[in-house]
Amino acid sequence: MGNPPAVRTPTYGEGDSESASGPGATFGDPAILFGTATAAGSIDEVIRRDATLRALDTAAPEQVNASASGSGATSLASRSDHAHSVASAAPGFTLTTAAAVGSAGTLVRSDASIALFSDAVAASSVATATGSGTAAFSPRTDHIHKYAYDDAQIPAVIGTATAAGTVAWPPRVDHGHKYAFSGAPVISAVQTATAAGTSAWPARDDHIHKGSFTKSITVEDALANEEITMWQTDVPITINEVRTNLRGTTPRIVFNLRHNASLATNTDLFTALQTATSTAAGDTFNSGFNDNAVAAGEWIWLITTATGAGSVITEFAVGVEYSIGP
Repeated sequence: MGNPPAVRTPTYGEGDSESASGPGATFGDPAILFGTATAAGSIDEVIRRDATLRALDTAAPEQVNASASGSGATSLASRSDHAHSVASAAPGFTLTTAAAVGSAGTLVRSDASIALFSDAVAASSVATATGSGTAAFSPRTDHIHKYAYDDAQIPAVIGTATAAGTVAWPPRVDHGHKYAFSGAPVISAVQTATAAGTSAWPARDDHIHKGSFTKSITVEDALANEEITMWQTDVPITINEVRTNLRGTTPRIVFNLRHNASLATNTDLFTALQTATSTAAGDTFNSGFNDNAVAAGEWIWLITTATGAGSVITEFAVGVEYSIGP
């Protein structure tokens, strides 16, 4: 039998040179690339088992920001203790009524300060309508709004109807409305039914209603020389008219009324003596006054001076209609 054929060591490189590991082997620096897919490679060299692979990059990692993400293009891996720097800037938040992503490429540090409050003084004008406002800052919890008072604006006079008003100034808590009093109000006499009235003037607390009151006296068997006290007033009054009526045979009597603080002093109500004759509806005397203003505390009395010839007066009724006040 013949000898077996000799075994030839494969050559991984140019030429047929031999190396320490056998004839034809060529060694070179590792040129392995790290990628996203495997490939056979094309260099005809081998790697020693104690060779050093360039797998790590000495360049600083990219800065972290809010720009678009990317897979990167380098063929080197990051070290396990590498650190990314963060791109930060002063916060530029804007407080609005709707949320938005924003467009800045920088991040906010955890100890950053946000401009939430404004040192501007709160608005002082009080308006007649509400508004959402346009400021991009939030008010502090202890902020104070200043009321806008106008010292030139005098509160309106009280009227007969309510109104919203047009002034944009609020009233002070100690403001005072001026009552509009009439210098010479005309106050109607007391009536039998209530009424709201139409005057725009309020009444003063010491006002006096002009009431229509009547006091009367009946004299039986009246003669020509009667002098009878009727009453004493406790307030000033004005006598407006005197009404009389008679009973008897062809009655006729002449009379007057007097008033004064003393019964010894005479102040005639009528300038001239008056004559009563009616036995039906009565007689009314409301003119020809001498002095019909009676002061408080004065007495009022009736006098008669004559009767008709042949008159028999069984009753002489006298009524005095007056109002309170001069």
